[in-house]
Amino acid sequence: MDCPECKLEFDETSHLPRILTACGHTICDSCLKSRYKKKNIICPQCSITTIAQSLNILPSNLALLQLKQKKVVQDVCTKHGKPIEAFCCNDKALVCVICLLEDGHKSHELTTIPKAAKKYRDILSNYKQLSSSNLDYINRENKDLQEKQASLLMSYNKLLKDFLIIFEVIKKIVSEKELQIKEKLKKTLDDEIDAINAKSSQLANFSVSIETFKTEVLSSEKENDLDIILNFSKREELARSVTTKMQPSLKTDPFGQFSIESEVTALIKQIQNKFFQKVETKSTPTIKKKVLPAATPANKKITAKPSGKTISKPGSALDWNNISVISRAHSDEDTLSMKSFDFNSLYKLHGTKIYAISGFSDKALSTVEVYDSNADNWAIVNDCLNPRTQFAAINYINDIMTIGGKQGGKRISTIEKLNIATNTWSMCPFALPTPKSGFAALSLSNDIYIIGGNDGSVLNTFEMYNLDEWISLPNLSSKRDELAAVVGPDLNIYAIGGYGGDSLVLESGEMYNIEIDAWEKIPNMSYPRRALSVITLPDGIYAIGGYNGSSYLREMEKYEYRMKKWVNLTPMKTGRCTLSCVASADCQYIYAIGGFNGVALGNVERYSVVENKWEDVAPLKCPRFMHCSVAYND
Repeated sequence: MDCPECKLEFDETSHLPRILTACGHTICDSCLKSRYKKKNIICPQCSITTIAQSLNILPSNLALLQLKQKKVVQDVCTKHGKPIEAFCCNDKALVCVICLLEDGHKSHELTTIPKAAKKYRDILSNYKQLSSSNLDYINRENKDLQEKQASLLMSYNKLLKDFLIIFEVIKKIVSEKELQIKEKLKKTLDDEIDAINAKSSQLANFSVSIETFKTEVLSSEKENDLDIILNFSKREELARSVTTKMQPSLKTDPFGQFSIESEVTALIKQIQNKFFQKVETKSTPTIKKKVLPAATPANKKITAKPSGKTISKPGSALDWNNISVISRAHSDEDTLSMKSFDFNSLYKLHGTKIYAISGFSDKALSTVEVYDSNADNWAIVNDCLNPRTQFAAINYINDIMTIGGKQGGKRISTIEKLNIATNTWSMCPFALPTPKSGFAALSLSNDIYIIGGNDGSVLNTFEMYNLDEWISLPNLSSKRDELAAVVGPDLNIYAIGGYGGDSLVLESGEMYNIEIDAWEKIPNMSYPRRALSVITLPDGIYAIGGYNGSSYLREMEKYEYRMKKWVNLTPMKTGRCTLSCVASADCQYIYAIGGFNGVALGNVERYSVVENKWEDVAPLKCPRFMHCSVAYND
């Protein structure tokens, strides 16, 4: 019962045993005082630091004090006064001879005192091992907490540094703009004053000429006929000059060229361009595009043929890797916050329009609704040609395409397109290689990618249509039906969650690495999800809703692709699967639309990325699930 530091026996005065809460070791009060520095104590046994405002708040190890107290070991039966002879395993009691004969212990399981003591020692030893495991867990947790605190401080300092740099640059831009406008205003004023002075001088000279002419006229009245004739040419020239009609001054506002609104808009765009300059990147296409032949009939079966070629990274609107001038002065690690900094929030973009297409309610739907984010309302537009469920929809050039899925319970391969300009639907001249449903579709650089799905069995296929033919790309590592897929902020393709067959709901995800032409596993989500929706924003990939095999999920989590981990965010108000989600044009909001949680849902929720909270917006005109939604920005 000695202190491991000073080797003196614990007592209730100067050597009171106290527990270090960070590691669980016990040190006497006297040794703690010598080690207590700046509210920190380093354990002499394991070197883990315990933080304490004072020594008195550390708990006393009362158990040690109680064990230290001497106890009288009774070796005789307290009931009969006879020597203890055995231990009753049934009643867990020490017994004497009389206890055995008279108190009913004769038929019980008995053992010797040493064997009973050994058994209890073994039990205590097992408990000791379990407590040691818990202590190891506590130590690991404390280490993780300390590392998390250090990581938070590092992230805080990096963000603070980034934003200080940002605002210094903004101040410089604003100052330069201020000086530019002041100089322009002053030049305009000086030019106008010079013009006024020139006009005044012209008027003064004209007045002098008129007075001279009047004098000449008076003189002519006294002259004889011959002098009048001789002086007439000079006087006529003077007369013409003073009777010429003068041009009035233009009554225009010289400062009309200045507009506060236009100058502010130009300033904001200048700031945005400063931080988001587009850098032309050279990429060598590895899939050669062929000249588009005659249209392929939609009913003609096309077989996806393999290709040993990879996809080149597209230079698309998703190219958030084109970072700012400031960012280039730092390492990649230092500029995490800069890559996700969104200057769109500094000025108003056009409102987002969301098309909610087809799906199922109490029956298969052909209806299409359009949401106007500025007015917060839905409007019915032209129906699609065929009702579909479990299909995919994409933005493709200037159209919206609906691809495959089910019609009347049967899988189909046909593709329809909506011309946004004319609001008319038509059939596409090409189709999927095979009828399928539950797949994910993407559009990149005018190519169409189809991932996973179900054609009667769960698929792990990955196919591309390149305006000419379907090409097979490397298969997914897992079969996935009812999955979700996106192009990530790093411009790689992500396939997330889904149904793997045999009642298996997947929590896994994988990334198609364009550079090496292969799928790589990413960390698992916090929840298994099928019939979920995913959204890409500059700061990560958001997985929303779905079904985990027993319940409809409200939960949302974000994949921090730089840190390679999932982070849980505020859940939706309503759990749902087979929903659709889209992001606003300014990347500030995510809309969760419709879905199913036992009934078809019409409610729409909007998530604020900045505030990390959900709110209700205008509901759909028609509840629907197994539908698709596509955002279209003018």
